[in-house]
Amino acid sequence: MAGSAVVRSSCPGFVGIEGIVAKESTNMFFIVTEADELKSVPKRNNVFELVVGTGPAAWTATLYGNQLQCRPGERMVRKFKFKATIDL
Repeated sequence: MAGSAVVRSSCPGFVGIEGIVAKESTNMFFIVTEADELKSVPKRNNVFELVVGTGPAAWTATLYGNQLQCRPGERMVRKFKFKATIDL
């Protein structure tokens, strides 16, 4: 897996898109795939998996798009509360 990937989604067409996040906005991730295509994936109702590093020292994080729907600068000071997410 390279960079990040869509693991679960309410739209089956987004599942499996993986690549490097090139740009982020309030509601979208723009991902560059291995085939040099720029895919725009909405954050709402999507679960992303982010991989940092390679080999046995790789670190994996699960990102829930619904919790990231705010301006990137606001997330630095925002306190996230645990909410049960809907099963996609």
